[in-house]
Amino acid sequence: MTKTCISITGGVDSTYLLYKTLSETQDEITAFHVDFTELTPEINSASLEKTFSQNIVNWLKTNVRDFTFENIVAVSKEDMKYYSTKEALKQGQKYLEKGFDKFLIGKATEDNRKVVKSPTGNDAFIKQLKETFLNKVFMPLVELNQGKPHAIANLPKNLYNITLKCGKCTIENGVVTPCGSCTFKCKYVAFCEEKLNDGWTSDKVLDYYMKVTRRGPYVGLPGKATNWYL
Repeated sequence: MTKTCISITGGVDSTYLLYKTLSETQDEITAFHVDFTELTPEINSASLEKTFSQNIVNWLKTNVRDFTFENIVAVSKEDMKYYSTKEALKQGQKYLEKGFDKFLIGKATEDNRKVVKSPTGNDAFIKQLKETFLNKVFMPLVELNQGKPHAIANLPKNLYNITLKCGKCTIENGVVTPCGSCTFKCKYVAFCEEKLNDGWTSDKVLDYYMKVTRRGPYVGLPGKATNWYL
């Protein structure tokens, strides 16, 4: 039986990929979540991702089929700029080194748009993994040209409702408005407020996020963020 590992974050993309793989294959699946709550207690999203991932795993085990889930506590913040995804990729590499047949990465079409790529960033690391482990590393959603609209259409409603949906904050007239998905201020809102207080313009904040992290807020487009992401 094919042994497959999948990294999950609690978000829509990785949930959709895990659901599809459980539903459409007979692979022996190990889903794993990289837990940063101990390393980064100041980042609320780390705790949210851990909680949502566990809830999603519980739902899938009850409603689809059984599989292995491992919560991996992170011990390193190397290259913090890309920390969560980079660490997940490193963990996927470890599974392949232990004899797994496939590592599936839940990257969606929307996240594969052309931007300035870093030679030490996630895309470079994925390329390296694909070259090292031939025919074992896949991004099924990108390869199928699927993204969040497909997830919305195909995920069971009860499963979709328990995914972590960061709608991204908006910036209008120098005021940051949270998306409302969280019950507290997230790191993105805090960053935007800090930089605006430092004298950055709204456009500069947006430009930084879209070119460097691809997770930026929207400027002057109330509601646009949620509609785009969800």
